[in-house]
Amino acid sequence: MEASKHIRIEEAYSMVKSIRVNCEGRKVVDVHSQIYGLTRSIIARMVLNRNYFASNSKEALEFKEIGTEYSHLLGVINLGDFIPYVGLLDIWGYKRRMMAARKRMDSIIEKIIQEHQEKTTGVSTDASINFVDVLLSLKNNKDYQHLSMDSIKALVIDMLAAGTESSAVTIEWALSEILLNPWVQEKAQQELDHVVGRERKVEEADLPQLKYLQSIVKETFRLHPPGPVLVPHESTQAVQVTGYDIPAKTRLLPSAGECMGNWARSFKVGKSTGSQSREVLKWQH
Repeated sequence: MEASKHIRIEEAYSMVKSIRVNCEGRKVVDVHSQIYGLTRSIIARMVLNRNYFASNSKEALEFKEIGTEYSHLLGVINLGDFIPYVGLLDIWGYKRRMMAARKRMDSIIEKIIQEHQEKTTGVSTDASINFVDVLLSLKNNKDYQHLSMDSIKALVIDMLAAGTESSAVTIEWALSEILLNPWVQEKAQQELDHVVGRERKVEEADLPQLKYLQSIVKETFRLHPPGPVLVPHESTQAVQVTGYDIPAKTRLLPSAGECMGNWARSFKVGKSTGSQSREVLKWQH
């Protein structure tokens, strides 16, 4: 994480600069696009050492198109996941679209990995280290001989798909809650003025001292988990749980919201930090 610190700083400052320019020009700011652009750029640079979302080249446009398709297909409700025979028919074509997107993404990632393998070997610096290079170096380690090229491609695709959407959604929800509760914004600004001041920019090293900001983030995770439904689980054998008989091969979709206690539909800033004077803010959605 420390090795990629400069990437996060550069991309965050770039986003802030873009928003400032739009505001000074009295232009509409699409916060959704700005946030998704930020997370995509950071993940792409950390994983691939290239920002495929900052240019309009044919390769970059295809990369963005596939990323959008992935995000859409991961969020659709497919009845085939719940009714087996419907899944076999693939009535809505989700499986075909997913396979096509996977094939296109696989081709792009394979090309990128080959570029990393063929590049001139030199002295690595913290600024040049990226996820693909780390995986390739592990592949040559005898302790990681099981790490195949297919495994590397799968890990890279998972990082790009999972690391972008979840971060962007969480930031959007946090901003929404702050806007809906202006007193939360005011208190967060007071904390920033006290800890950071107005003479310099906020740095990652300041985060441990920003307790109220941490509370906002944690409460956002509680009320708005990035994945409302966790990864499906399936029972391998018949069991009994709290008096209920669960047959073998039963598929379970755990609710992240219930696990995190978001049945309390109010934004409770201060709870996560253990503050004695907890602020309870009314749910305004």
